[in-house]
Amino acid sequence: MRRSFGLSSRRKLVRFGWALCLVFGSVAGCGFFRDKVGVVNYFIDAKLPTYNANTVLGRSNGTLMAFSRVLPGFSYPAPTGGSVADSDIGAAEPQTGQGEEFTVRYTFNPKATWSDGVAMTCEDLVLAWAALSGRLPGAQPASKLGYELISQMQCEKGSKTATAVFERHFPDWPSLFGPGTILPSHVLAKAVGVDVAGAMGSDDRAKLQAAGKFWNEGWSFGAKFDQARFPSSGPYQIQSTGSGPTTLVRNPRWWGDPARIPKVAIWPKGFRPPVAGAQVIDIGKGSLGELRLPSGMSERTVRSLGIEQFVLLLRGAFAQKRAREAFALCLPRAELAARFGDNEPLASGALSSSQDPWQLSASQPARYAQPNAAAAYQARDSAAKGQPLTVRVGYLAPDARRAALVKAVADACDPAGIRVEDKSNEFDPLAPAKGQFDVLLTSSDLATGAGGAAGPSWGLASAAQVREGEGENLSGYQSARTDDLVAQLALAEKEDDRIGLLARAQDAVWDDLPMIPLFAAPRSVVWSETLSGVQPGATACATGWNMDRWSGDG
Repeated sequence: MRRSFGLSSRRKLVRFGWALCLVFGSVAGCGFFRDKVGVVNYFIDAKLPTYNANTVLGRSNGTLMAFSRVLPGFSYPAPTGGSVADSDIGAAEPQTGQGEEFTVRYTFNPKATWSDGVAMTCEDLVLAWAALSGRLPGAQPASKLGYELISQMQCEKGSKTATAVFERHFPDWPSLFGPGTILPSHVLAKAVGVDVAGAMGSDDRAKLQAAGKFWNEGWSFGAKFDQARFPSSGPYQIQSTGSGPTTLVRNPRWWGDPARIPKVAIWPKGFRPPVAGAQVIDIGKGSLGELRLPSGMSERTVRSLGIEQFVLLLRGAFAQKRAREAFALCLPRAELAARFGDNEPLASGALSSSQDPWQLSASQPARYAQPNAAAAYQARDSAAKGQPLTVRVGYLAPDARRAALVKAVADACDPAGIRVEDKSNEFDPLAPAKGQFDVLLTSSDLATGAGGAAGPSWGLASAAQVREGEGENLSGYQSARTDDLVAQLALAEKEDDRIGLLARAQDAVWDDLPMIPLFAAPRSVVWSETLSGVQPGATACATGWNMDRWSGDG
């Protein structure tokens, strides 16, 4: 049977339209294909230090917000969560296995080509699997969950097809190898002289270590942009990046429907909208204070799938559990949710649910629902031996909402002898390793901008934050109990089973307090009324999830 790779009815209509233009007049005269907007300015509330969305640096910054249509995968996130197959890239088809073995065959579209002209092949999937599963020595993914269940990725050199062999059936397999996960293996091979697909079965650990190091660092943006290192596999490619916006332009080798807007200028954190011309703005609500927008702009508040949270680093000030309890007891969580969470209810856990990612579990202890200054004082007095407890909070500035939130926490905790300090001016997503902070204020998955995901294994997306050995586990939390629950959660087939496991995992997190969930992070999405096709997204890909469908014919 001949497989269709997404030749949609819309694309057939476009081709029919081109034929009519050629028959009845010049292409230049076909207004149907002209876009009134030549460039869209897209403002996000995160930095863009790397092309690789899978490291802690990429996950915590805006890589997916910016590049989900530059490096697409076999699926993409629906705007309200869940995975949708991306047939332009190819097809992912589950196969029958023997016993508990489960396999998925991935087949790239025959036309799938990197923007530098190199074909996309199974070697690209081998690199993604090897790095994301933790099997590539030296590679440091933010999370291995799901990928580590793949015992092997079968690939014949140069083939368009690869077969992933899972140890067990993984319910959320359609979400694997999504946006940002498939990076150009030929670029790595040229840079370090290692064919990862060929070397994975060898004993040449030195070569594999070099490949892992490149995967971690080789796609970071430096002072000078070398386009050859950053080929695209999507409808947009990077034209330039530097001290100003990162500019995307149409990828001339893209085989699917062309991007409707010729150019998108992505303005990272630190630049304030609006600027002249059409624009899309996707930022944390209130993060820029009061935005004075010109007329002709539409605005919507989006209930994010990301949970605003405090991540407590389990050393220094918070090495002792009693110190963490003191901080949790002084937090006015209900007040914070009302003032800074757009009146959303308190989040009951940092791990989310497809039924209601913001209010799942009855596991939330009543003792932390409202502040208790007396109990907080006693816990702090016990932990700090009568001395004040200093808590340094880091977040990506400038952010007016988070600054006000930290000030509210400082005021509430001061009577308990807890001195909360705003250290956002020194923030670095990797700073926990340097001991500069005691608490990070972020969204899910350590995101400084948009965060969150949902799907069949809905709690799994954030579980890496509390699982030992994961890059995202910046708190340093270790719990065999939690690790076992996360492992069970990954394999749970039934919704009721997942809910029960998730509630137990959240109980464990509340017991140990490596993090404290606050509320669903509210986001403001604003766009010019001259644009159509803009659809706010509640996941880590944010509103950029369909930027190639934005159009200037609004």
